[in-house]
Amino acid sequence: MVALTVYLAIAVAVCVAAYFKFLFRKRRENEPPIPTGHWFWGNGEEFSKNAVKFLHSTQKKLGDIFTIRLFNQHMTVILDPHSYEKFVKERNFDFDKIQKQVNHNVFSFELVNARKMLKEAGKTVRGPYLNKGMAQFSNYLNETFVEVTQSSTGEHTDEWKTAGLRSFNSQTLFASLFYTIFGKGDASDPRFKPLSVYKNFDIFHKYFNFLWLGMPVKLFPKAVKALEGLCQQPTSAELLQRDDLSEYLRFSTNFMLEHNQTEQDIIGHNLVYLHVNYNTFRLAFWILYKLLENREALEGLRKEVDEVVRCKRAEMDDDEEEIVFSMEEIESLKVLDSVVNETLRVASGVFVVRSVLDDTEFEMENGQTFTVRKGDKVAMYPPAIHKDPEIFENPDEYKYDRFVDAKFYKYGKEIKNPVMAFGALCPGKKYAIVQSKWFLLTSMYSFDMELCEGESTQPDINYYGHEILPPTKEDIARPRQQRSFKGYCKTETTKIIQRILQDRDNKDHSKDIARPRQQRSFIGYCKTETKRIIERILQDRDNKDHSKDIARPRQKRSFKGYCKTETTKIIQRTLLDRDKKDHSKDIARPRQQRSFIGYCKTETTRIIERILQDRDNKDHSKDSARQRQQRSFKDRVNKNY
Repeated sequence: MVALTVYLAIAVAVCVAAYFKFLFRKRRENEPPIPTGHWFWGNGEEFSKNAVKFLHSTQKKLGDIFTIRLFNQHMTVILDPHSYEKFVKERNFDFDKIQKQVNHNVFSFELVNARKMLKEAGKTVRGPYLNKGMAQFSNYLNETFVEVTQSSTGEHTDEWKTAGLRSFNSQTLFASLFYTIFGKGDASDPRFKPLSVYKNFDIFHKYFNFLWLGMPVKLFPKAVKALEGLCQQPTSAELLQRDDLSEYLRFSTNFMLEHNQTEQDIIGHNLVYLHVNYNTFRLAFWILYKLLENREALEGLRKEVDEVVRCKRAEMDDDEEEIVFSMEEIESLKVLDSVVNETLRVASGVFVVRSVLDDTEFEMENGQTFTVRKGDKVAMYPPAIHKDPEIFENPDEYKYDRFVDAKFYKYGKEIKNPVMAFGALCPGKKYAIVQSKWFLLTSMYSFDMELCEGESTQPDINYYGHEILPPTKEDIARPRQQRSFKGYCKTETTKIIQRILQDRDNKDHSKDIARPRQQRSFIGYCKTETKRIIERILQDRDNKDHSKDIARPRQKRSFKGYCKTETTKIIQRTLLDRDKKDHSKDIARPRQQRSFIGYCKTETTRIIERILQDRDNKDHSKDSARQRQQRSFKDRVNKNY
């Protein structure tokens, strides 16, 4: 009994000593204030329930800087947006230890000479490498769009489908990001496929906050199983053999091999890079979801992009030519940029954390100086700034155009960085933003999409600390392939022609004698279309062997008739929509319209007959082949048109 009492006393003494050593904090002179919290958990429970609400409440009581305790870790939080640059530039606020903590606790590896490797590897997601990476990403994205619209039989379908929006994004965006990073490699290799990696990573990522704070992964069986699946990667040698491996991974893998790091270390680093790109996937999900949820936002963005498309199309001679957007042009779209920034504002959850190397006198923007203790963590929490009603009016409301030519203020001074969703040292933040914007543009013009009735979701505040918050639930959307971006541009050209013709039809032409200028313009359009048909038919014919032909009068007559028929179809198709309308009350008479159609048909027929007659009048009896004649004929077609 006495022995038991002694043991209990020792245990209590050890617990008390541990509490005062690791948990208890007495504020020193000039240190930031400390909010009250649970004797054991500190402020962890309040923070985990709703970090933004807790920090705003504490800010009102204690000011823009204070020190909270999350179990055994003390963290000084700075909520003054004007102090962001000083926070980033302070040398005693070190990111290396945080990076090592994440690498070790979450992905079980340590990066040798990390600062040099990240600095050099970061160059491969900027400048000319960025253009190359975006070209790869765009190609893979187009391929996934084709795959996702195929039916179970492998045929293309434009029927409505019902699926989770995140599921749709995983099949398109995540797969494209995955292939852009790792390349495609051997299609038969079952170990490392985008959808299986996505499912495992989605599970593993839910435990990120627990793991980086130091809790053992073995406490979470689902995370252990998911991590085992994620580690089933090709070897570094196999990855380096892939021609389409990303430049970032190629450089980092070679760097780690040169520093004698293990295959497991390389796998861990690959997962870190995948983790970074996973945030791009989450960001793009929220951008697309918010546009589907706010039709006004979608229409506002469409209007901006339509205007750019029309301007670019007007400068082009060939309607078939694809419209190309440069990255500078994408970044110049103000509404699109505002949509992205507003989405980052409402959906980001990132903690910008540093480790304090030494006792530091940190001066706030207002001139106040506080001592931040060595060994603590110091952080800025952007979501608390993003939801500050003194900075953003109605901060809980999504306003797609909030950032269009807008400035934001705090304490009467303009804020330089109103949105701080990515870490200041993240080398690929521009890459992530451009990828998200391009995914949005191509999705918007490749698919009709809508949320199913009654379906909605919100950012899950239980995951504050993640760069981009996940949704509270999988929402249901209905995607249907609409048209390719190229097809969209063709449609816009047709609309322009129809609008011009409509303006003409609304005028009173009863007293007109002739309208040669307008007719020439429209005839020119028909000539261009006819020229394309002729060239396409001739190309098919030229591919055949005509060395044994003596003469082909029947074919010529057939070809002539074919051209007439095709031209008639073009004119009829172009004007069909207009002719279906009721013109009984029009000032311009429908008979005149029919006459105009007939005129175009007649003129086009004469053009074809004249060209064919010139060719037929020549003697071809001695020809052993007609390639020269065909080329000459093509030249005459080009010249006449």
